[in-house]
Amino acid sequence: MGVRVHRIGGMSLRNILLKTVPYLLSVAGGAVLFLLSKDNIHDASVNDLVNNIAASLLSIPLVFLLYDYSNYRISRQVNKTLADGLNFKINSVMLELLIQLRAIIGARGKFTWGGAEKMFGLSPRAIENKIKITPHAMDGLRQMRDKIDDFAYRTDRNNVLDRGQLLLLGQLARELTHLINEYRFGRNVHMVAKFVSAALGYMGDWFDAQDVNEMLKQQNFQSALGAMPGNAA
Repeated sequence: MGVRVHRIGGMSLRNILLKTVPYLLSVAGGAVLFLLSKDNIHDASVNDLVNNIAASLLSIPLVFLLYDYSNYRISRQVNKTLADGLNFKINSVMLELLIQLRAIIGARGKFTWGGAEKMFGLSPRAIENKIKITPHAMDGLRQMRDKIDDFAYRTDRNNVLDRGQLLLLGQLARELTHLINEYRFGRNVHMVAKFVSAALGYMGDWFDAQDVNEMLKQQNFQSALGAMPGNAA
C-alpha cells in the first residue's frame, strides 16, 4: 500500500518539515541559553556573551526566512516574465500552425477568430472530404511540430509553464507527428483527417486558456491573416 504524501504549495509536507527543523533547533537553542544565563551565570561578562549567542540563535531563523521570502518573490516575478514571453512565442507558433491547417483543409473566405473557433470543433468526417496536403505544407507542419516540441521540453526543465500547458503541448506535438507519419507512410486520408481534427482540438484547448482578446491584439492576428490568399478585404 502506497504512502500518501501531502503537498502544500507544490512542496511535500515532509520537505517542509525538514526545512523547518534547523530553524526550530536554532530558536530552541537560543531560548535555552537565555533561560540558563538568566539564573545560573553570575559573571556579567560571561552572561553578556551567552545572551549575545542566544540572541544570534534567535535571529538566525528570521534572517533566513526573510531571505527565502525575498528570493521567492524575485523568482516568482522572473518566472512570470519568462512565462509571458514564452506564451507570446507559443501563441505566434500556434497562429502560424492554424494558418497552415486552414490551408490544408481547404477553407475559403475571410478568416476571423469566429472562423478559427469553428475549426477547433471540426470532426474527421468534415475534414476528410476537403483535405489537401502539399509537400510545402508538410514542410511547414514539420517546422511547427519541432518548435512546439522544443517549447515543451525546454520549458519543462525550467518550470516556466504549468503541467497542464506542458501536457497540451506534448499532446499537440504527438498528433502532428502522427499526421506527418501517416501522410508520409500510410496515405490513409481518414487517418490524416483524424489527426488534423485532434490537433485542432488541442489548439482550441490551448487558446481557451489564454486571454484571446489580448492575444489577438498583441499577435496582430488580423494583419497576419490579411496576407493570406483569398483573405484580402
